[in-house]
Amino acid sequence: MKTRVIKSITLVRKQQWNNLVEKDNPFTRYEFLKALEVSGSVGEKSGWIPHYIIAEQDDKLVGAIPLYLKYNSLGEYIFDWRWLGLYEQFGINYFPKFVIAVPFTPATGKRILVDSEQIFEDVAGTMLHLLMEEAQKKVSSIHWLFITEFERSFLEKHNFIPRSTYQYHWHNENYQNFDHFLQKFKAKKRNQIKRERRVANEVDIEIRSGKDLDQEHWENMYEFYLMTIGKKWAYPYLTVEFFDYIAKNFCDQVVMILAKKNGSYVAGSLNFRSGQQMYGRYWGCTEKHYDLHFELCYYQSIDYCIRNNIILHEAGAQGQHKICRGYLPHYTYSAHWIKDPAFSQVISTLVLEENKIAKDDIAELAKMSPFRNESTNNTSFVRK
Repeated sequence: MKTRVIKSITLVRKQQWNNLVEKDNPFTRYEFLKALEVSGSVGEKSGWIPHYIIAEQDDKLVGAIPLYLKYNSLGEYIFDWRWLGLYEQFGINYFPKFVIAVPFTPATGKRILVDSEQIFEDVAGTMLHLLMEEAQKKVSSIHWLFITEFERSFLEKHNFIPRSTYQYHWHNENYQNFDHFLQKFKAKKRNQIKRERRVANEVDIEIRSGKDLDQEHWENMYEFYLMTIGKKWAYPYLTVEFFDYIAKNFCDQVVMILAKKNGSYVAGSLNFRSGQQMYGRYWGCTEKHYDLHFELCYYQSIDYCIRNNIILHEAGAQGQHKICRGYLPHYTYSAHWIKDPAFSQVISTLVLEENKIAKDDIAELAKMSPFRNESTNNTSFVRK
């Protein structure tokens, strides 16, 4: 088995890469990662420089790690600003560092991609060996973000520091329809959602995917994306070319929920669907309608998931307000390696404290569940 570093996903065959990817994760698919590259959304300008590790056997791709060389901590969603501050305090460079993640995408999924016909430990171990060799030469640290629970345990055995955070996810408990879902709520919370959903009477709602999406929809979605970025004073990492590439090469994985008024689109949310999971990514609007964000990003998404037998909707990072709308906190995981032994010891201690805080937070947030006590949702707070 041979391992090597490649600086572009275009240096491997699409089908061979996609054969490694789990069916429920659209973001590690070849098309999505290539869209980030060819659109200029990743690269020197954004500080996300592709540095993929691949494993090959008899000219067949049997393993891959979506690795990036980074010169900042932007677009990661699992934050290390406190660690950066420690390095700066002692006048030591924290950058560059290695990050294994999907850029600008806080969605859990496998990061150690291995052919199902191979022994995972063998291929993963070989790629880890090359990763550590590269890290010793080039970076201060390695950060695996939004990994699976299995990968977290695997990496902990290889001396990575395991870290726990959490997000708010919706799970399908075999709901027959949206009304069935609402029946699981406490009366006060159920009535709140009904009041919020009245905004749907002010606009026309459209749900489009695949070939039902045309250039007009994508142009509007890009405008909505820029509007939200502008309101948050954030940097627009995704270029218009990214949206164009997705529209032409990956639209079958897209679910767009749009609001129209007087013949014009005024708001929209962009979701990616794969297998039995759906991921909310971007939202925006050109005119304000109270509660429209909740309708397009949560309620319409939940209704779509129920009708299409989707078991999980991840609506993005953060947002305690999601709890009363049926999205409960679930663990998300990362794992870290710090080259300097002294800093590694300090950061290990900090992470232990953070892990305890995350556990305590989830216990407290459980008390805010909108579901009746007999609902299974009331106890599904830990992602398996």
